[in-house]
This record gives sequence, C-alpha cells and structure tokens, in this order.
Amino acid sequence: MNARIHAYLNGELQSSDLTSEELHEAQRLESHIATLRQEAGGFSAARLESAVMNRIAALPQPQPVESGLLRLAGVIRWFARPRYVSLTLRPVYAALAALLLLAVGWQLSAGSSESSLAVTDSQPQIFVRFEVMAPEAESVSLAGTFTGWAPTVSLQKLPTGLWTALVALPPGVHDYAFRVDENTWVTDPAAPRVADGFGGFNSQLSLIVASS
Repeated sequence: MNARIHAYLNGELQSSDLTSEELHEAQRLESHIATLRQEAGGFSAARLESAVMNRIAALPQPQPVESGLLRLAGVIRWFARPRYVSLTLRPVYAALAALLLLAVGWQLSAGSSESSLAVTDSQPQIFVRFEVMAPEAESVSLAGTFTGWAPTVSLQKLPTGLWTALVALPPGVHDYAFRVDENTWVTDPAAPRVADGFGGFNSQLSLIVASS
C-alpha cells in the first residue's frame, strides 16, 4: 500500500485522485475492512486482534515489512473509526490506541481475582472527628503521622467558633496537632499529650477495631 492509497483510506484524497490500479487496491482493502466490521459485533478484544491479524495474513501479494505495518495500522484505524466522524489521527497513534485497549482488557480480566483479594485484605477505616475551639482564628488545619506531618487537612469553622473535620484513619496510634493561622501549633485539649522530641508536645489518638 503506497502513500496515496494510505491517504485515500485516511480520507485525505478522493477516488478521482488515484490511478485505476491504486483505486482497485484501495477498494480491495475497503472490502476486507467492511467484512471485519460486520464480524466484529460479538468479538472480544482478544478475538478482534486475532481476526485482524488473520485477515492481514490472508491478503495476497505479501508486501515488505514497512508496508505491512502501515496496512495493519490503516486497517485497525478504519475498523475502529465510525464512518460518520472525520478523524485526523495518524495510523501510528491509532495502532497504539488499539494495542492499549487490548492490553487494558487483558489486564482487567487477568487481575480481577487480585483486585478482589486487595479489597478483602485492606485495612478498615475509622472515621474520627477532630475538633478545636479557636473563635478568633482565620484558619485551622490538621497534621499528624497520618499526613506525614503536612498540614493538609483543613478544618471548617462553625458559628460557635469550633473548628471541625472528619477524617478516615486506619487502626493504630496516631500523633497529631492543629496549626492555627498558619504559624501557631496547638494540641488537642481533649486528647492525651506526648512529647514531640523537640521540647514540645503533640496529641495522641489510639484507634482499635474490636474483634467480633
């Protein structure tokens, strides 16, 4: 398949732009593409790939490797593209997209049992409401061992001046502290205090899941 036939299949040339030999070759390829489209209704991704490869292998007059790759890319692109949409994707991108879809389908099928196991073995999450009274504060955030000590959890202010946030945490012992107005660190008056190793204190929370 030369560049002119390839451009015709891409919709970049009209049939009148081709020689009679080129038009005959293009029509032959379009016939194979139409057959593949009809057969693809019930195909899985793996069967689709097999059908495309078998059709390409069955075409007469084998071409050099480079031409064969271009033909495969063109067939996949035409097979996947709705006829009523004018696409500008180049065949190399279409081929990569088709291979990616096939790989994703295989991974989803092969990894279904692993996904179920991961859900089963995951740690339970316990929702904890953190609260601190700071009526004069402009902002309050929360940091702890569960955030790598980055104050990434923002608390919301209630009309009473109480700041609160609901956080999902795994079972275990967690140290934490509140950062008020970006520069002041305070502990939770409702929780035990532990030394932070720098002459100050943090609050500590222990979460335990009761066994049934």
